[in-house]
Amino acid sequence: MEQLSNLFSNIRYILQNLELSSLSSQIKELTQGNLPDQIPGKEQMMETASSALHTISTGFLLVGLIIALLGCFFGYKMLKFWISLAGLIIGAACGYGILYYFVQDGTYAMIGAGVGAVLGAILSYKIYLLGVFILFGAGTYFLCAASLSLDGMLLTAASVILAVIVAVLAVIYMRPAIIVITGLQNGLIISGCLLKLVPDIPSSMSIPIGVGVAVAGMAFQFLTTRTKKEKQKRKALEDN
Repeated sequence: MEQLSNLFSNIRYILQNLELSSLSSQIKELTQGNLPDQIPGKEQMMETASSALHTISTGFLLVGLIIALLGCFFGYKMLKFWISLAGLIIGAACGYGILYYFVQDGTYAMIGAGVGAVLGAILSYKIYLLGVFILFGAGTYFLCAASLSLDGMLLTAASVILAVIVAVLAVIYMRPAIIVITGLQNGLIISGCLLKLVPDIPSSMSIPIGVGVAVAGMAFQFLTTRTKKEKQKRKALEDN
């Protein structure tokens, strides 16, 4: 039990301290002065490495921003894609972990990751409701683990309880729950990406920006999607 608590504490620490935009400066601070002074062009090498890391981190943030925008404004329409993607990632992680545990070989573990990814994506797509439950449960858990001001088993328990509640609501009240959840989750992610990409934006604007984008995304989704009953009524009216 103590090992499980430590694992979740480490996950929370990583999520809270993952600052991609400052990765280059952190690496530079760690390596500055560690290279022998005799190496020709040491300063130029450090500047080149720092610039490359900054470019990579900015690229990751831009990709994350694009994905979050798609999720915020098209979360319900792209639901099967998100479910399959989540199944692929979870399946790959499980396949890698299980094979590595038994064979202790990275090559075989990668094969297991590939097989797990394919199976996870297919199962998530076919078993639709299970995919919805896993997708929103996992997303809520990691969001809570990164944002709640709790420690140890209390953090784990609170994150698990909230994740289960959100996942159950997403299954029962499919369309409205999914629209609200994808809007809120991705709105906050968009806000975080923007604050890192544009340092001039004050940190106090994080929540207002996130909520504003989330509301816009939810409104767009409600206006551009319909339930099965609404589609049937519309089709009946067109036929008449």
